[in-house]
Amino acid sequence: MPDPFSDQPGQRLYRTGDLVRYRPDGAIEYLGRLDHQVKIRGVRIELGEVEAALRQQPAIREAVVLARRDGPGGARLVGYVTTDPTPPFDAAGLRQALAQTLPEYLVPAVIVRLERLPLSPNGKVDRRALPAPEVEAPRTQAYAEPTTATEQQLAAIWAQVLGLAQVGRHDNFFELGGDSILGLQVITQAKEIGLSLTPRHLFQQQTVERLAAVVNLESPAMPAIQAEQGLVSGVLPLTPAQHWLFEQQLSEPHHWNQSLMVTMSEAPDQARLACALRWVIERHDALRTRFDLSNGLTARIEAIVPCEDLLLSVDLSQVSDQELAAAVSNEAERYQQSLNLEQGPLFRAVLFDLGPNRPVRLLLIAHHLVVDGVSWRILLEDLEQAYLAEEGSALVVPPKTTSIKQWTEAAQALAESGYSWVSWISGPNRTGRRIVRCRLMIRRENGRKPRRRSVTWGSVGKRRKPCCGKRRLPTGLR
Repeated sequence: MPDPFSDQPGQRLYRTGDLVRYRPDGAIEYLGRLDHQVKIRGVRIELGEVEAALRQQPAIREAVVLARRDGPGGARLVGYVTTDPTPPFDAAGLRQALAQTLPEYLVPAVIVRLERLPLSPNGKVDRRALPAPEVEAPRTQAYAEPTTATEQQLAAIWAQVLGLAQVGRHDNFFELGGDSILGLQVITQAKEIGLSLTPRHLFQQQTVERLAAVVNLESPAMPAIQAEQGLVSGVLPLTPAQHWLFEQQLSEPHHWNQSLMVTMSEAPDQARLACALRWVIERHDALRTRFDLSNGLTARIEAIVPCEDLLLSVDLSQVSDQELAAAVSNEAERYQQSLNLEQGPLFRAVLFDLGPNRPVRLLLIAHHLVVDGVSWRILLEDLEQAYLAEEGSALVVPPKTTSIKQWTEAAQALAESGYSWVSWISGPNRTGRRIVRCRLMIRRENGRKPRRRSVTWGSVGKRRKPCCGKRRLPTGLR
């Protein structure tokens, strides 16, 4: 739209669809969306598109979709429908039907049948009055106790990840509220006890019984990951996402970060916590990455973990309750601005001492070039395990998997052997989600024109400015 605030002709503004208001101090406060657009795990979703797909299904009369944050895995889509009396309502079958036309991230994790949708006084659907889905997802069949040792192990993992009291051998992972992100947690925990799984296994064998059979048959044949178990260091190629970020020529590229504010129920041993942080940085090589921005874009992983500033401490014990929130926010902003792509660090921990009657807070900051939303759960679990380990004892952890250096070198070798980057293109896909695609050219030896295809690498602008989410640390470090 034309920019009404500009004196230069032809200037334009972009309609974001955000609902905001000016506060008395001049700041802009975000209130929500005007178009029911939501963001779940970095993916922008138009709820209207999911609602339209639900209404197209047989026997569905009305449909509303919400993004709720009361499930075991955080934010998830929940569908509410009213149906015809016949045939009987089948939530699992409805999800399977939606999966035929919608991508996995658009299929609601739970679908709730209501007699009628709640309405506001003006006759519109009252979304705030829609009930929360049951914590225990309704079972499609009677509970059957796991029989084999593998079934019992898998059922225990599912119950822990999904936050359920028990899981039966015939229960369906996705009908119980599971999704692809929770599936990764299942796979990780299964590997820790010697069960080798892949996402394909979980999507194809969705019950404990069927998944256990696949594990028993295929685990011995699973190829071992050939990964360096020591400190990985040296120069490495940039990933496609890193290339994209630097091409944006951001005014503050050092400030593109993510953060978590962890509330702790008791003050930790700072020396022990610093040792745990050092172990995490040693284990996750990408956290030691540095970038050369002056003489061509290159990346390198440092071989030495810096001893200084592993854990910074901020004393706010004398700050009043009325001024505490602003003081914490100011200090957090200051340390978020302290990341440096060239000199480091790209990962930082800050401990806030708020006084004897207020809980200690731990701020973890990481640049978005070395961490994403999925990485945080892994980092927190590793940090907790390292902190709780007995002093002087060796940590028992699974082997390190493919490092970022090994992955980028393999990707570059693949490109040099027959694939080449042609161009980056950015634009909305058919769902309206803004995406980045990297176009590949596949070389052919017979002289014909090379064939091009586009590969989606991820959404644009997942976090254009610092974010600070609050959560409680898992049991043991709180």
